[in-house]
Amino acid sequence: MAAVDLSGSWQTFWSAITQAAPQITGFMSVLGVAILLFSLVGYLWSRMRRQGSSDGGRLIWAVIVGATLAAPGVLFPLMLGLADMIANAAIGIWTATQ
Repeated sequence: MAAVDLSGSWQTFWSAITQAAPQITGFMSVLGVAILLFSLVGYLWSRMRRQGSSDGGRLIWAVIVGATLAAPGVLFPLMLGLADMIANAAIGIWTATQ
């Protein structure tokens, strides 16, 4: 049975990127935190000016992008590990029923 290993492939890819450009993780973290802070301040400012009605959709997307930039070495392995478990379980069920 072939096992899916997306998180292992991500670790190989990410270690190659960080070895080629060691400063990239720091830059991405600073950029991600800046996106998070600016979007939160903008959301609170617009909410304050409009007395409670504001678009939270932009805040959600900014949080997703900011968190992804701030912690790619943590978030991607977690998401891909979950995808590995689901895919391997589906493959296991498929092969057991054949």
